[in-house]
Amino acid sequence: MVREVIDILKSSPEAKLEIEVNALVHTIPESRESRKEILSRYGVTKPEDIKAKIAKSELNAHPAFEDYLSQEEQLHLGCLPAFIYLSPNPHNPEALLS
Repeated sequence: MVREVIDILKSSPEAKLEIEVNALVHTIPESRESRKEILSRYGVTKPEDIKAKIAKSELNAHPAFEDYLSQEEQLHLGCLPAFIYLSPNPHNPEALLS
């Protein structure tokens, strides 16, 4: 069964793309909720604010810095397209510019 699935994926780029899109559809809401929870926990609006609060000794470095890194990692390593992750409306990425 596994071999059959692998063969289908190798022979059909559309099937592979469908699987990747399906994975993103499930990952994006989870990541956005995680981001909201982390930012809310520290009373900030963006991950960089966590780092700034640590630098001013307003937050303990642990676990705040790990939370900051987890958010930066998702953006910079390409786990999610940044406009989808940051935008309040993923169907309107221009909302980031306003």
